[in-house]
Amino acid sequence: MKKTIAENQQDNLEETDEIYTPHDRVFKGAIADIRVARDFFEHYLPKTVKDLVDLDTLEVYPNSHVGKSLNLLLLDMLFKVNFINQKDYDCLYLLVEHRSSVKKIMSFSILQYMVAVWNEHLKKTKKNKKNLPLIMPIIFYHGEQKFTGGRDIRELIKAPPELIEQILFKPCHLIDTRRISDESLQECEWDGAWVYLLKHIYDKDFLSAIGPFLEMSKTLCQKGAIELVELLLTYLIEVAKTEQPIKLKKTIVEGLSTTMGENMGTLAEHFKQEGIQEGIQKGVQIGREEGVQTGELAVLLRQLHLKFGVIPPYYKKRIEQGDAKQLLIWCDRILDAKKIEDLFEVEMEHILA
Repeated sequence: MKKTIAENQQDNLEETDEIYTPHDRVFKGAIADIRVARDFFEHYLPKTVKDLVDLDTLEVYPNSHVGKSLNLLLLDMLFKVNFINQKDYDCLYLLVEHRSSVKKIMSFSILQYMVAVWNEHLKKTKKNKKNLPLIMPIIFYHGEQKFTGGRDIRELIKAPPELIEQILFKPCHLIDTRRISDESLQECEWDGAWVYLLKHIYDKDFLSAIGPFLEMSKTLCQKGAIELVELLLTYLIEVAKTEQPIKLKKTIVEGLSTTMGENMGTLAEHFKQEGIQEGIQKGVQIGREEGVQTGELAVLLRQLHLKFGVIPPYYKKRIEQGDAKQLLIWCDRILDAKKIEDLFEVEMEHILA
């Protein structure tokens, strides 16, 4: 059995205490008569609206007069009326809400009702395009007190007024990656890599775009964002299109394994079938060796500076060119060296011999 509007929206709407009151019964009973409804709108619709619609086409929308459904009430009455000589627009909905007491958040309820009507419309039309009808909300009030309930949803929003006017019910702020240049993304400190990846993920062959991505990923690794890079690489491997998948993955390994070090191992599962597991391990080993070398170089240069002062350019260059093993040897020698030349005497003696 097909659900009514109320049943489809019952989880979103609030409870009301004004259903099935004598006031409610007489309102609904009267305005449900299409002759009464037409006369009502003839008298009370704004002229700017009335001049654009044909009240002779007025009809009660099916299932609009909803009773209580699981302690929830949707809308009181919904009417449908056609526009006059407007082929591009189907109709206007007139949503009439009856109130005999003040409800401070009335505008919020009205907004929920409107969304419910649009949702029902989409379900019936099954069209994924611009075809939502315009809805005019109307509150019919006859309470003893002056009406002080909300009529504008903006009155309920707790935020700077200028932001409410700028944001609420205005076109969505669009961030279209197609309009963002690759150059500007490469200048971003943190979000360049993932935005760049999502921008190019539909490229015919991501291999042509891999270079800038790897460079940005290296920067992230250097900042300690290894997990983020792992996430991006996993997504890239699973989704990106390429005519040379093995080459793409090898390029990733060659470009990032040194920077990521042991963390590159977490991606090993993605490379098993391509036979480049060895490349990953080699990259990890290189990363370890370069890490040791960088650390020893920094320590040695600092020790030499503290012990001998300014390091002559010739010796500094020679130290910077030393491998990890040689750096360790020089670090040991500095304990007994009386001058910087003593570090290199053994090598010189070996060469002269």
